[in-house]
Amino acid sequence: MKKLFLFVLIFTISTSHVLSFESEPQCQNPNFKPMYSFYNNNMLSTIAAGRGYTGTAALGNLSLTNLNPASLNIAYNAQAYYEYGQKGDVTLAENTNNEVGLNVFRAGVCYGAAYRINDKLQIGLTYNKVGSHEADLGVVHNYDTSGLIYETFNLYEKVAQSKVSIPVSYVLNDRIRLGLGLDVALYNAKTSQACMNDIELYENVKGKIDFVLFRPKFGVIGKVTNGLSFGMTFVPPIDKRIKEKVCWEEIKYERNSFPMEFRAGTQYSFKNLPITILADYSFVNDAINEEFIDRNDFHLGIEGTVLPFMQLRTGFYTQYDNREVDVYGDDGQLFWCDTNSYDQNFVSAGASIQWRKTHWDLAVMDSSLLSSGDLSQTYFKLGCTLELENQ
Repeated sequence: MKKLFLFVLIFTISTSHVLSFESEPQCQNPNFKPMYSFYNNNMLSTIAAGRGYTGTAALGNLSLTNLNPASLNIAYNAQAYYEYGQKGDVTLAENTNNEVGLNVFRAGVCYGAAYRINDKLQIGLTYNKVGSHEADLGVVHNYDTSGLIYETFNLYEKVAQSKVSIPVSYVLNDRIRLGLGLDVALYNAKTSQACMNDIELYENVKGKIDFVLFRPKFGVIGKVTNGLSFGMTFVPPIDKRIKEKVCWEEIKYERNSFPMEFRAGTQYSFKNLPITILADYSFVNDAINEEFIDRNDFHLGIEGTVLPFMQLRTGFYTQYDNREVDVYGDDGQLFWCDTNSYDQNFVSAGASIQWRKTHWDLAVMDSSLLSSGDLSQTYFKLGCTLELENQ
């Protein structure tokens, strides 16, 4: 009980300021607002991706610590993991003058290793390319006196987020497993913009941003019966004053707000059937920025063992548009000139094949079948887990 009390005390101290996190929206650097969050997220963990990105209440390999650090469950003494993922390009606001093309800046990669210290304590170390996008913002030209183009500038925004994580999983008793993700997030952005000078010619202005945030993740998994379990995770909010290097100058912004994240899920395994059903709910407090609303998404998955060495998975999850399209800017115009709907409903499928102590995982997620909005995406993922045992 002392250990449980200590965990709850640390959790409460770290997150108590959430209750007072209702200040006025703050001016942020636009590169790190959740403007393209529906595309930026690489949805790491091939196993979770194949079953509707569920697994908050599940035990499994190192990749599942991207959902819940308490999920880490090594079969033998140690484990190594590698994952590679890609997503398709998309175009926003098609057939308008505000068309933006989004494509991958850095592929979704996750790799690391974990070690079982004893029957109760397991620890890992991972590097994760959490998300990235490159926004093609068009081109501008400078013309000579004859009206011919003599200079062209490509405008873009390249943003990436990685993290180094130390997930720790501790078995408190037969029913409760605690998790702590010591996550250090690495943010990077490169921009190319254009501004008009005094002689009405465009000048190219390039910026660069690099900063680091410590964002711990708290998790817990509780077993109700032999087949039923529940899980929760929590990431506290944090503020950061961002500095951007533009040419030879440094621009200081007001504090960016990185929102609170909460996730809850359940898992049920049938007693006489090799089938498991999973359901998750995820919440992100994006409404701390006045141009956005909170994200509330739902996930449903199912997996089954069809052969002793093979598992099949499928699932469904939502990814709702988080923009507040009715917000007006200081100029009296709508903040979002693009009023298309970016609500998406994803279906997913996956499989795992085991060969000796090696597991190969495949997954695909696509939103073109069930989405009625103006956007569709496709993700492909491949993962490999190697279990290691002392002889």
